[in-house]
Amino acid sequence: MRAPTGGKRQIVIPPVTQEFVNNWKALSTQVGEYEDEIVARIDYIIRMVFKVFDKKDTDYWWAFYGAEEGSVGELYRGLSDDSILVEIELRSDDNTKMIIILNDGSEWSFNGSGGIFPRRWLHEDFMQELIDGKRLYEKAEAERRRKRKEKGVSAKLANKALEMAKSKLSKKELAALRRSL
Repeated sequence: MRAPTGGKRQIVIPPVTQEFVNNWKALSTQVGEYEDEIVARIDYIIRMVFKVFDKKDTDYWWAFYGAEEGSVGELYRGLSDDSILVEIELRSDDNTKMIIILNDGSEWSFNGSGGIFPRRWLHEDFMQELIDGKRLYEKAEAERRRKRKEKGVSAKLANKALEMAKSKLSKKELAALRRSL
């Protein structure tokens, strides 16, 4: 609502009661206290992520996107129905990706430039999910590496077998084989 300006037509705004002003002040204070508690919980979540990934001494700052320097910004900018979006700056060169598998089976990652955390972590005990999720991701990643290595070894064996078979063919047989391929 805009304050009335001195035009031809004046809008009359009725006075507010002292009780109305007192209620506003009390609610504003209460909202500030809630925000402080939520911000503290978000900071705790970030610290626990660093701890689980053995980076508890990492120097960082965080804020909601669009925050002015020196401020965490407005809570409403970082909170959606299912996630918390923050910007994080690490004060080191360590950009190690931190990835876990969430309870729902999806991958969650934090890479040092920002993060989208599940909003449910504000009101859930998320530590076990972090610990288990890290272990599950490491296990899945080890399996992917094993399969890539296995695939590479089998490709090498197949190439070796092919070369051996070629070496047993005469030049005429080899030429005929090349034409047919």
